[in-house]
Amino acid sequence: MSLFNPSIATMWHWGEGEFAEKTQIVQMDLTSDQMAEVERLTSVISIPLSTDSPEPGVSFQNLGEHDFEGIPAKGTRIITIHAVPGSSSSTQTIHEVWFSSEMRLVLRVVDGDPAGKETVSGLAHISLTPDASLFEPPPNRIARHWKESSQYAAPDLEALTLWAVK
Repeated sequence: MSLFNPSIATMWHWGEGEFAEKTQIVQMDLTSDQMAEVERLTSVISIPLSTDSPEPGVSFQNLGEHDFEGIPAKGTRIITIHAVPGSSSSTQTIHEVWFSSEMRLVLRVVDGDPAGKETVSGLAHISLTPDASLFEPPPNRIARHWKESSQYAAPDLEALTLWAVK
């Protein structure tokens, strides 16, 4: 298991399961450069809200803003028109994306097919102020800093700290 707490620039890793060490946690403190990279990688995604169509048969609709469990999100619907082979008729699919700039997450996606079936996926039980204990390692384990207490794993953990935020 891995846990990242950006407010204190720390990552923890511990094992679960039959062969895992049950008493220790490895702690990795991230540098300011690594935190800057985390910020860059999690910066706000650009969701197209324009009604200008990038190609024929595709149109965009700005759905405005909607609250999901108190979290504001902006929505975009993409409608794609598909020609039916051997027929003069066409069908359409829809793809809606609801994105929260504040959380930097897609909260809901709605896909509709030509038969009228909709598939809705997204997050539930979301909060802008989650319980702080969600970002702490299990209390029954001893935290050991990776540089001080892992002579055999040090090269692997060094690689992990470099890889984790590239």
